[in-house]
Amino acid sequence: MSASEAGISFRELLAYNHYLADRWMDFFRQNPDALQAAVSEKIPTVGDLVFHLVLVEETFARFLRDGAPPAPPQSAAQADRQPKTPDILLQRHELAHEKFAQFLDKASDEDLRRKHEFFLQSRGELGRVQAARNVDEEGRVPWQGDYTRGRHADGDAGADDHQTRRQLRPFVE
Repeated sequence: MSASEAGISFRELLAYNHYLADRWMDFFRQNPDALQAAVSEKIPTVGDLVFHLVLVEETFARFLRDGAPPAPPQSAAQADRQPKTPDILLQRHELAHEKFAQFLDKASDEDLRRKHEFFLQSRGELGRVQAARNVDEEGRVPWQGDYTRGRHADGDAGADDHQTRRQLRPFVE
């Protein structure tokens, strides 16, 4: 098998994602205070971060199964009112997972191609809108390229052994 042939199916990826969600929710049930741990200014708690991840799953599951374009992001006030217990987060994840599975049960290669093209186009449009609204002194979108340059968005250096695919060095032990 060549490197370009190596990979997993979307079903395998979904199954693994579902397995990890179950494990994380078990952890949060046993350690409920972990959901209240501070994260950052933009995402105050771990519960808010997990909630955001579930919202992303719901958005893309709805997009794939129902053909609905992504809805506008929830406001911070709306998100704050949403309960973020492990059971509710897992329930929302499971509903999204079910929508993904329903899409895969009936999707053709053409359906997947069309959805992917629409996603790329809408992501590009969103990027252009964000870039027009949120540009720093240097004229670039603040998040743009930090990861590939091996630094954090705040300008701090990233991991010493950071690599990009364009500058991949042999791994050493």
